[in-house]
Amino acid sequence: MKEIVESYFQRRSLVNHQLMSYNDTILGGESRISRMEKIVRNIRVGTDEAVELIPGGKDAGGAIKLDVLEKEIYVRLKGLRLGNPTIREANGAEHPATPMECRIRKLTYFSPIYMDFIIYRDDIPPEPGQTHGSIEESSVHIGNLPIMVRSARCNLHPNNIAGSQDSPRKLSPNTSPDDAE
Repeated sequence: MKEIVESYFQRRSLVNHQLMSYNDTILGGESRISRMEKIVRNIRVGTDEAVELIPGGKDAGGAIKLDVLEKEIYVRLKGLRLGNPTIREANGAEHPATPMECRIRKLTYFSPIYMDFIIYRDDIPPEPGQTHGSIEESSVHIGNLPIMVRSARCNLHPNNIAGSQDSPRKLSPNTSPDDAE
């Protein structure tokens, strides 16, 4: 029995199910939508009437209706993106974060969350064929999400260390390009 348990844990991690759940939440891949994006697309706040009547159609993303001084204002939420973990220094410089650096400096290892949205207002002149004028905002920083170490979004994940196909980085624990003499 002991051999079976040891062989199981040699192939699988004790926290593998948590990593898989976290990756499913934050990553969408090319053909599927992440769980975070699905939540944003299903948001409906203050929309008493049918969603089809709100500008943008029913599949255009989440919808928020605001009642401000007898004006019709609708906000369409769409395009949720998660950035890479970075550290912003006091002088404004940014660099990629690693879990170890964040731990030593007592910082949170997180990534910024960006969202695109469209604001529809009835006091803005509409374009031809539309009922409301719109203002489009893109890549608005709406918050930060802590990154789980060993997840696919972690900067130390093997897929992230390899770099892009244009400029592949190969890391070796024993040598570096500076050691070649």
